[in-house]
Amino acid sequence: MNSEKVDAMHLVELGFIQAALVDAGIQAELLEKSEEIPLHVLLAPLGKDRDNKDRFVNFSYIPIADDGLDYIRLLQLFSVIPSDLNSKHLEQVSTLINNLNGQVPIGHFNIKEDGEINFRYVHCVPSDESIVADVILEVLNLFNFSLSLFTERIEDVANGKINLKEALSDL
Repeated sequence: MNSEKVDAMHLVELGFIQAALVDAGIQAELLEKSEEIPLHVLLAPLGKDRDNKDRFVNFSYIPIADDGLDYIRLLQLFSVIPSDLNSKHLEQVSTLINNLNGQVPIGHFNIKEDGEINFRYVHCVPSDESIVADVILEVLNLFNFSLSLFTERIEDVANGKINLKEALSDL
């Protein structure tokens, strides 16, 4: 969908983000587009969850037709929430996520058809500007804060530790 020129620009921009993360003490790995990976992706750790599982964020530019947007590029931050979603709790988790999405400062939670729960934020970057390190670090901090704020609650409802009423009680 993207031209080679746009793909190359996205790769360079992700390299700038990688450098900003590394300068901030966050190791990040840049994965170039390939047969297995349809887009350039920057992968960075977010630390461990309460079950000591690694959490990651991936950065990628959303592909837009060359004539689609003139003034902005869309940088997606995406994280999978590792959970054991029991199908009998799917409706409760969906209701909880709908309520939480009204509470998060940025981004939104989602459940895919296969049961994967994730958190996603799309940041608009002016097309005529390069990524500013301080801005992307602040966006990442807010993304991680939003993700961390509600992840345990979602996981607890997904695996039946608490019910929907308990999860919503202190929002």
